[in-house]
Amino acid sequence: MSDPAPPTGWEWLEVAVLSGDVLTPGSDARRHIFDFVRAERDGLMTRRLLSFITDRRAPVRRTILELLDQLSGHNSNWPLVADATGQTLSDVDPRVRRTAATLLVRTAEPDRVIAALNASTDPVVRITLADAMPWHKVPQRHAILQRLQSDPVPAIRLLANIAVLSNDASAAWPALDAVIRADLVACAGVLDAPGFRLRETAGQRWARALTDLDREEDCCAWAEQLMSSGERPEVRLEGVRMAVVAMRKWRHAPARVTPMLTSLLREEASGVRTAALRALAASLAASRLASDRNSVQRPASLRSAPRFCAAFDDVPCCLAGECAQVTLVRSRWLASPCLPRKVWLRVSLWPPVQASSSGSV
Repeated sequence: MSDPAPPTGWEWLEVAVLSGDVLTPGSDARRHIFDFVRAERDGLMTRRLLSFITDRRAPVRRTILELLDQLSGHNSNWPLVADATGQTLSDVDPRVRRTAATLLVRTAEPDRVIAALNASTDPVVRITLADAMPWHKVPQRHAILQRLQSDPVPAIRLLANIAVLSNDASAAWPALDAVIRADLVACAGVLDAPGFRLRETAGQRWARALTDLDREEDCCAWAEQLMSSGERPEVRLEGVRMAVVAMRKWRHAPARVTPMLTSLLREEASGVRTAALRALAASLAASRLASDRNSVQRPASLRSAPRFCAAFDDVPCCLAGECAQVTLVRSRWLASPCLPRKVWLRVSLWPPVQASSSGSV
């Protein structure tokens, strides 16, 4: 069975690729493509798509690789696509290389991916392969991960150390936590770059591993330690992100991390302070704790400045001035069904604080 071209030819495909419609759910072009590929996986449509991999325009190459990744679904064996993808691992565009490496993991057998990981000298490719690899499917994964734990690339070391965290080796947790912590600074802005399977920072990945092991106390303790004033800004941001993950997972985490988060609101304007505010606003429990006047007080230097960000019981206090940009995110009726006693607000700095180089929360 072969895939006949539409009556009007293939011009529609190039137009859809250039416009990005092939990535738009529900578009006619995308629907046609999926129908053709389902009819014959290695048919004419797939081969036409693969011809765009060598296009001179990087956005086109990225679009096609992303589309092929979506077309691959959960089937990890697509040799035709894997062969073509392997040739793009040396693309001049880093985002193309990341997307290609992710697609290679999706479409090739684990042995082939490990061979590519060992053969490549490109940190971008090697990090992406290590990140996307389903390690539970890799034969002799323990020996491979043990070798990667001493890799010269910090992000690969971090990913390998996170991958070996398990309940079967709880005695190794302190040592693994220490080496993961040591690589946080070097991994800032690396693991959440465009093209990664999961655009999560190093701290978010670490926190997710801790939640998988139900290590609530350790996750909260590390979040507090990383948020301390003596740490570098990129490390403090990771602490805030770990606190967010903890509050989403554990019922009692807000009570543990909110005091530290609210203390950040008293600092000078920075990406860390903005991240702390967003973390508090994202959790109802944390918002309630932060609304306590004993927990959140405006510093003397900012008492007349409407740019101070916090959650308060006294709503007019937040709204005073024209420079405050306020978005009501939630309210609770506590004292009366008619009048709100407390209202939780998300107040963003105005003018906005410049985003940190390590990304946003």
